[in-house]
Amino acid sequence: VILSGATLVAMLWDAIPDTVKVGAVLALGVGLTATGTWLALRRHVSGLHAATVMGIGGGLGFVGLMGACLLGIVPAVPAFAALGAWTLVLIVLAACTRLVLTTVIAALGGVATAALSGDVELIEAFREGADLHTYVASRVYGVPEEKVTADDRSHIKAMSYGLAYGLSAY
Repeated sequence: VILSGATLVAMLWDAIPDTVKVGAVLALGVGLTATGTWLALRRHVSGLHAATVMGIGGGLGFVGLMGACLLGIVPAVPAFAALGAWTLVLIVLAACTRLVLTTVIAALGGVATAALSGDVELIEAFREGADLHTYVASRVYGVPEEKVTADDRSHIKAMSYGLAYGLSAY
């Protein structure tokens, strides 16, 4: 059922308005954060499960807010203010649930990403609908986008997601 739903979304992706995409990511982020908070407040539930759900929700909140800014749905200053507010919400929830480490890491990651993402060319490629993995591969390997192989793109995609999800030397 999940794969069927994902396939349907993938097939219709270009037809879905950006505001709906961003709104769905934000709603999922808020929902997962609330679920993680609820799990953390239940005494007989593993803190690891609660922290994982809350961390994913917090991260999706940042992704949704940054996406809204990059897609031009929300101007940069209000988006940055919303990122700050989301960070404060996560810190308050962390204090209430005692899941401080996971939530603070998610909050700092989102703020750092927003603050350090000054790559105007990457933002422009995103706005133009370019295949970002091919775009990054062309920059990393120093070749035009049309010369990027499927293998090159696959390696960059794995590296990008790995970095986003905490890839390290260990």
